[in-house]
Amino acid sequence: LLLDALRGHGWATTGTLMQTWRLRNIRQAIQAVLARLRDKGEIIACALRDDDGRRTPGWIRPRDLNLAGRLKRVRPRNDRGVLLSPFDPVLWDRPRVRRLFGFDQVLEIFKPARKRRYGYYCLPVLAGDRLVARVDLKADRQNGNLHILSHRFETEDVRGHASAAAREALRTAVARYAAAIGLSPVGLTA
Repeated sequence: LLLDALRGHGWATTGTLMQTWRLRNIRQAIQAVLARLRDKGEIIACALRDDDGRRTPGWIRPRDLNLAGRLKRVRPRNDRGVLLSPFDPVLWDRPRVRRLFGFDQVLEIFKPARKRRYGYYCLPVLAGDRLVARVDLKADRQNGNLHILSHRFETEDVRGHASAAAREALRTAVARYAAAIGLSPVGLTA
């Protein structure tokens, strides 16, 4: 189970691996299994370093470490976006999302409208290896439109402007989604 979880995550903390399978109250047993897997060479203990230099201990499979090295040379484009469902497995573990992406995943469908910050069913925009924006959409199938109710960029300069790459990532993500469901995007002024 731990190897399957690690295959899906690529890199993960012990807590994330346990949470993947909802394993509780057996941390010592999990640590013993991880130690055996490490001793057999099936996993490697490593640490993720954040932008401030803080290190978070975790685990990776040797083949994924090799893949990570290759990805340094071939980075995904940061100006082509894709929308993620709020229920996408990438977003399940909110502390992990915060650690990896600096992104506070919030689902506001159960909040009253006046208390929502991002929107009823806000979709994160993944571009390259970053979550760069959020967008709240509403389909109007009768008129063939996909309305952009709100959008917000994760980082902006001192004047409140997002980078050209982030704006283009949002535009392409919404355009791709609209095309996939046969609607025309309306209201995007990114």
